[in-house]
Order: sequence, then C-alpha cells, then structure tokens
Amino acid sequence: MSTAIEIWNAAMMKIGADRITAAGLDPEAQMEAALAATIYPTEKRGFLRSYAWNCAVRRQTLAQLSEQPANQFKYAYALPDDCLRVIEVRTGDMALQNYNGEGVRAYTIEGKKVLTNQAGIVARYVKDIDESEFGPHMIEALVAKLSFESIYAIGQSASAHQSFGAIYEAKLNEARTTDALENPHVVLRTDALIQARYR
Repeated sequence: MSTAIEIWNAAMMKIGADRITAAGLDPEAQMEAALAATIYPTEKRGFLRSYAWNCAVRRQTLAQLSEQPANQFKYAYALPDDCLRVIEVRTGDMALQNYNGEGVRAYTIEGKKVLTNQAGIVARYVKDIDESEFGPHMIEALVAKLSFESIYAIGQSASAHQSFGAIYEAKLNEARTTDALENPHVVLRTDALIQARYR
C-alpha cells in the first residue's frame, strides 16, 4: 500500500531533494512541500487519465438529467464526479460508435455530461482512484514522472532532466505492458470467406 506522500518522497529521493511529512506542512522542506501541493494532484490525475489502467477502470449506469440539450441530442447524462476520462459509452450490449461513416455522432461529451439520442446508457471510464489501489509498476512510473517534472525546480541540469525523462518513458512503457498482459487476449472469429481463400 502507498500514500501520496510516500510516492512523492520516493520521487524526491531520486532527485536528491528533501522528504516531507505532510504536503504543505513541513517547515524543514518548504520548497518540496510547496512543490508537492502544486504539482502532485495534477500529475497524479494526468497520469491516471493518460491510460485505461485496469485498477482504475469502472462501469456505471449514468443518471439522466432533466434538462434537454439545446439541439442535436435528446438526452443528457451526468458523468460521475470521479470520472477522469470516458473510455466507452454503451447502451445494452452495443457500444456507441462515433465513426459510423454517416457524419453523425452517436454521443458527445460536454463538460461533465454525455449527450446522446440513446436512452439508458452505461459509461466505462477511468476513475480518480486512491494511491492504495495502484499496482507496483504504476507506482514506479508515477515516481519517475514526478522526478522528471520536479527536477528543474531543485536546480538540476538540463542533462539530468533529459535522463529522468528517458527513465520515465521506460517505466511508463513497462507499467502499460504489464497492465495490458493482465487482460485476456481477444480471439477474432475467422470469417468463412477468409478460410476459403487460404484453403
């Protein structure tokens, strides 16, 4: 289990900065505490939003709003307060697609609302989860990202910044690969015409 402060302190150790005991409250590490209060919340949410991490993906039936959109769509639905990014919108067993070739959107996201002509929809989305739900590779990648984003503030050189950028990219790729391997492979059904072609 990890907390925000533990993750932040791991990043500070990597770049030779002081550790903090509570974000914004440590008199002996005022610069690091100020950085934590300023940088950490945004970087954490951006990190989660950038990828559909298995531990952060949720499904929820959306509540229909009483207001009707001004034009084009019949219904408006409220996204959950903890939604960072919508991955997919479904009605029943069908995923709503915006690339149907007809130039008409099946849905659109405006602010914290989903607008559509479909009734009864479910959103699959990335949730702003607590750090205690992060996997080990995710933590390593976030630590590397925080190190990369903070290193200039403590007076490190451009070459150090570049090195930490490369470390972050490697850790991010490793985390995403490990996360993807947790999901079963999708087996595509072979079409009969394709089978006949290769006989």
